[in-house]
Amino acid sequence: MHYFGLRRSMRLRISATWPTALHGIHYSAGGVLRFRPAPEFRERGRGVVRAAARQALDDIVRPITSEHMPSALDKAQNALALRLSAWGPAAEGCPMEIRASITLRLAPEDRARSQAYDDARREQQLRHHLDTDQIDHLRHRVLVSADAARAWWIDLHRDGDRPISWEEFNTQVLPYVGNAQDPQSKAMRAAAVLAQVMERLDGDPGRHQQFRATTRVVLQQMNWEDLADEL
Repeated sequence: MHYFGLRRSMRLRISATWPTALHGIHYSAGGVLRFRPAPEFRERGRGVVRAAARQALDDIVRPITSEHMPSALDKAQNALALRLSAWGPAAEGCPMEIRASITLRLAPEDRARSQAYDDARREQQLRHHLDTDQIDHLRHRVLVSADAARAWWIDLHRDGDRPISWEEFNTQVLPYVGNAQDPQSKAMRAAAVLAQVMERLDGDPGRHQQFRATTRVVLQQMNWEDLADEL
């Protein structure tokens, strides 16, 4: 068993960069690393001991800093202080103890990249909230009735813009109205369906004639001879 506390410590000034949780952005660090090797390890030479201590510090610090976003610099700093403020084994089975006093900071270019990321993230969050609010408005205010939906469509076009055509409104918006069972809505949906039927039949003369004949029979059975004659 090695009594590290009875051994003279060595020190090494540290200047390093360690990763943050955001790819491409790093913490810059400076401070002092202290290490106490066991006698048999010290005999391997000062250079070897210093390299082993420096590598042990990297192995301890990297997993900690890489869990923190650049904006969480204070939390990363505190986590390092808790881990490195007291003497502890450099690594499992390593005959050396280390401790360190490290100060983290963000270099100007990393700070700028972090700020750009935070700004872009806020913009995306704002856009998401606005989209959510708009969807909620459509669901709870617009699509609750056919009259509300038509009023919404008129309001969209009162300045002369046409973001949604009347045909698109009838075929793509009105069917989603929760209570679109008024006669006008039903008639519009029926007209839209029949228009699509005739459009499909334009390229098939045989089926077009079949549809007209079938429709004529249906109208005659309903005693609507005048409409049957129109076909």
